[in-house]
Amino acid sequence: MDIALPQSGLALGHRGRAHRLVPDGAAVPPAASRRLGRGLPRGPRLARGLAAGDGGGMRTETATAGTGGQRSAARTRPAPTLAARWRWRWRPRLRRAAFEGVRGLFALAARAAPDFVWLAAREARPVVRPLDWPGGGLCIHADSWIEYEKRARSCAKEPETVAWIERHLRPGDVVYDIGANVGAYSLVMGRILQGSGRVYAFEPGFPNFAQLCRNVALNGLADTVVPLQVALSDRTGLGELAYSSLDSGAALHTLEGGRGRFRMPLLSYALDELVERFGLEPPAHIKLDVDGIEHAVLLGARRVLAHPRLRTLSVETEDGRPGAERIDALLRAHGFVLAGERVHDDDPFHPGPYVRNRVYVREGAPRSQEG
Repeated sequence: MDIALPQSGLALGHRGRAHRLVPDGAAVPPAASRRLGRGLPRGPRLARGLAAGDGGGMRTETATAGTGGQRSAARTRPAPTLAARWRWRWRPRLRRAAFEGVRGLFALAARAAPDFVWLAAREARPVVRPLDWPGGGLCIHADSWIEYEKRARSCAKEPETVAWIERHLRPGDVVYDIGANVGAYSLVMGRILQGSGRVYAFEPGFPNFAQLCRNVALNGLADTVVPLQVALSDRTGLGELAYSSLDSGAALHTLEGGRGRFRMPLLSYALDELVERFGLEPPAHIKLDVDGIEHAVLLGARRVLAHPRLRTLSVETEDGRPGAERIDALLRAHGFVLAGERVHDDDPFHPGPYVRNRVYVREGAPRSQEG
C-alpha cells in the first residue's frame, strides 16, 4: 500500500527508488557481525547471504545497532555518467512520453467510436505482465502505467526483500505483508508457501486492494494469500484517507489533513487488537513497507512483537520519518537485532533522504536452512 500520515495514523506502501548495499566497513551489531561476503550480487543469488541471525551481506551504516539512529552518510557524488543519465532520466522519460503519445491517439479515436467498442476492446485483451521474480510463474494485472512500469519490476527494485522472503520462509509459516499494494511480494510469499502456510496481505486503499484481489485470483493463490482491506496504526479508529491518485499501484496517500484528489473515511486498527478480535494466526515474519509511520504501526503491535513465534521482520524506513530513529530501540526491547540494511541511493539525481530496507531477526533464533 502506500499511504503517508502525520504523527499518528497509518501508512502502507513502497516507493520505487534505487538501492545498493551499504559499503563494507560500517559496524554491525554483535549478533550480526559475521561477514558474509562482499560485493553481493543482485537477483536470486542475493538470497544465499540472508539467514536468520545475519543480514545476508547487507551492512549497517550506523555506528552501532544500539543507537537506533538513522543517518545518511555525507557523500560527494560524481557527475552522472551518460549511462546513468540514460538509466535514471532519459529512458524513463522516453518510455513515458511514448505511452502518453499512444494514449493521446486512442483518446482522439475514442471520440468517433461508441463506448461499447472500447469496452469490448478492453475486455478482449486485459493487460497482464509477468512479475520479474526469478522463480517465475507469477503475473500481475497492469491497468495503469505505474503497474506496467514499476510494480511488475518489484523484484528488481528490491532484491533484498525477495532474498529475505526466499531465505526465511518455511513450510507452515504465517506472514503479515503490511503494505501489500497490488501484491507483488505477497504473490512471491504465496508461491513459496503454497499449500503449507498463510500470507495476510494488508492493503487499505481501494484501487490497490481490488487489484491485489485480482492478482491473487490470477495466480491461483486464494488458498494461501488472504487480502485484508485494513489499515494499521498505533490505535483503532476512523480516519479520512486522501488519495494522491485513483490509479491502481499508486502510492503516498495521506490520512488526516493531507491533500488528495479524493477523500473517503477509513477504518484503522492497532495490529494487536485486530489479531485478538478476529483470531488471526500470529506471524512468523512481518514485512512492514510503509511511507511514514512505521514506528506507529509497531507501537500498535507490541503483543505481536513479543510472541515467540515471530522470527524476522523486514522494515522499510527513511531518515526524518516520524519515530524512525526509535524503531531500533523498540525492536531491541522485544529481542530483535538489526541484521542488515540496504540503502536505496543508486539514483545519482536523488539528493536524499534515502529509503532503507532493514532486516531484523530475533536474537538466538535458529538459522534458516539452505534450500
